[in-house]
Amino acid sequence: MLEVTSTSMEVQLGADFAQLYRESSMCKDKDMVVKRLSVPVPGTTDLHFATRFPQKFREQFKACLWKQCLSYWRTPSYNLVRFVFITLSCIFFGALFWQQGNINHINDQQSLFTILGCMYGITLFAGINNCQSVMPFISMERSVVYRERFAGMYSPWAYSFAQVLLITLSFFRWIISLLHADVDLSFFWR
Repeated sequence: MLEVTSTSMEVQLGADFAQLYRESSMCKDKDMVVKRLSVPVPGTTDLHFATRFPQKFREQFKACLWKQCLSYWRTPSYNLVRFVFITLSCIFFGALFWQQGNINHINDQQSLFTILGCMYGITLFAGINNCQSVMPFISMERSVVYRERFAGMYSPWAYSFAQVLLITLSFFRWIISLLHADVDLSFFWR
């Protein structure tokens, strides 16, 4: 039961709006319209479709990929922030752990733990930031996905494959971070 505050109009007027609506002619007219429209016309049949989805898998996949590309690439500020952040964080961690990955510098257990901690820190730092920056877009997209899936526009597989393909297009960020880590930490450079 909802608690009514003393400033509501119902309390001020001393009336129950829900009860007034139930007793009104408008409510009775709406109920009659609903009852009349819920009975099918004689001679009609229910809708029936040969397949569950109106398009083949390939068309569903193309539609999902197109829609996700539009929503992803129409937000350049989001993409720019992610590229700049990964570049700056790699430069920061590279300066912090300069030349620590050189095999000649790993002489004891502490040196090994330092380089493992550096890799863990970069991964955790970039991962948390990427999760936080993508959340507003995921929350906006969620209601659209639910509505489109309920309407039967595409299968979950088509949507998932399109999203995986779009994520692999972010490969350039991974290349940037890999190059920075390898060069700054001297993993494979002699």
